[in-house]
Parts: sequence; C-alpha cells; structure tokens
Amino acid sequence: MKRSGRQTGYTLMEMVSIVVLLLILLSIVIVKVGGVPLGISLAGEVNKLRSLMAETRREAVGRREAIAVVYDPATRGWSNGRKSFEWPEGVTCRRRENQELTEKTTMVTFYPDGRAGELTLTVGWEDERRQLLVSPLTGSVQESEMP
Repeated sequence: MKRSGRQTGYTLMEMVSIVVLLLILLSIVIVKVGGVPLGISLAGEVNKLRSLMAETRREAVGRREAIAVVYDPATRGWSNGRKSFEWPEGVTCRRRENQELTEKTTMVTFYPDGRAGELTLTVGWEDERRQLLVSPLTGSVQESEMP
C-alpha cells in the first residue's frame, strides 16, 4: 500500500479549539436554562434586603417622614421608592403565617422616630431558609439562619 505525503484528519490545535468553544457555549446554556445565576447565595440576597431596610430607616429619620418598603411578587422586586432590587428566580418569600406573597404589598413602614411596623419574613432558596425580623420598637433589622 502506497502512502501519500498528505495526511487527513484534524490537528491537535484544531481539536483543542473546538473543545474550548463547546465548553464556552455549554456554560452559557447552563446559566440561561438553569434560571438561577451561578454563585447565588441566599445570605447575600437576604443581606441586600436587610441593607435596603436599614437604609430606608435612616432615610425616614433623616427626612422626618414615614417610608414604606414594598414587595412585588410579579417582578420579585423590593423597593422603597428611591432604590430597588430584584431577587433571582427561585427565591421564595413568606410571612410569619407561612403565606407566600402573591400580591404587591407594603411589607414594612419605617417612621421618623426610628420605629417600624413589625415584620417577620422567611426567605428560602432550594433547601436553605433564612429569617428576617424587623423590631417595631427600634426599627432594627436582624437576620438569622433557620434549621
């Protein structure tokens, strides 16, 4: 059998390039199809809400007027009228009575004297649960991990 000087097939560099390209495309598809961004941390998401509430309390005292924090389940968004953020898909939020929030609701109002309406929220994602408590006397916001 006679061999020609030209070989057929792909070079190692071509194969590595194709594998890298496929890995990049696969990582994009996983993030898009999964619905939840990689690296989500329930503690981080709850901390965003805690920060929004603490900032709202400071603003209410500083402006000497009541300011409410509102939750909209349609967008999974939290807002105090000036600042807002949205939770990723899959994060759940329930009141003390274990009712999932289904309507746009004023969750807590902060008053000029630093007080607030009482609020207990249970926030979950996958198997993790965290609790957020707003004290009516001081308006302080505390977070704890649930078993």
